[in-house]
Amino acid sequence: MILVSIKRRHIIYIPYCDLVKSGNLDLVKEAKRELNIASDYLIELREIIDSDGSFEPEIELNQMLPILTESKFILEFLGMEISVPKGLANVLKPKIKAKVSSASEISLMKMADLLDFSYEIAIGDQNLSAKEFKHLVENAKGLIRYKDQYLFLSPDEISRILIKLEQKPSKLKSNHEAMVSVLSGQIAGVDLIDDSDLHKFYKVIAREERVTVPKELKATLRPYQERGFKWLYSNLKKGFGSCIADDMGLGKTIQVIALILKMKKNGV
Repeated sequence: MILVSIKRRHIIYIPYCDLVKSGNLDLVKEAKRELNIASDYLIELREIIDSDGSFEPEIELNQMLPILTESKFILEFLGMEISVPKGLANVLKPKIKAKVSSASEISLMKMADLLDFSYEIAIGDQNLSAKEFKHLVENAKGLIRYKDQYLFLSPDEISRILIKLEQKPSKLKSNHEAMVSVLSGQIAGVDLIDDSDLHKFYKVIAREERVTVPKELKATLRPYQERGFKWLYSNLKKGFGSCIADDMGLGKTIQVIALILKMKKNGV
């Protein structure tokens, strides 16, 4: 149904067919002029105009795609508003993502060997396995209804995703490469799924190792120096480098000496 806005004291909306019946020729002429312009971008409007608003075309779901992706924006630019069902207001597209997991307890020094990546498909906030996605797209294309939402399946995009799904993510070559993937949230240009498995790695990375100042240190560390020592030790255990940038005279050297003594005691 086409609603025409009329400015009185307040803007009111009336069906186009009722406007035609009202006999207000000036308003009908103005509305028809704007609708004729719009019909260049939404062909269904022409039959409505020719029938003076009495004809209501039925638009199939697949016909909605060009309306939502092309016509809608042009008509809005012309000052017209298109009301669509809530689910069609935000059409989803499938996106390939990588899931990270580990078969055993996480060790940052062995990340490259422990980490395992597999591809899944993200649709909104839901993730589908490769098998589930293949079943979904087996006999579907274009705009389809998926649960309570709508999903656009482009043949080219489906083909690209299916090819990618057949290519298992490459095994990482080094702990550094594994750490970069986890911290950047990507592997081979594919976003990682932000789930509890990924957060386990973040917790391990952020965890402070329990360590005491070595008795061999002939000095007493101040509280902030002891925190610095623990931070250095934790980074060392995780395979990280460290940069101490305290002001001069705050005890950078004594923190490093404490770390060296601890390494020596541990046989590192």
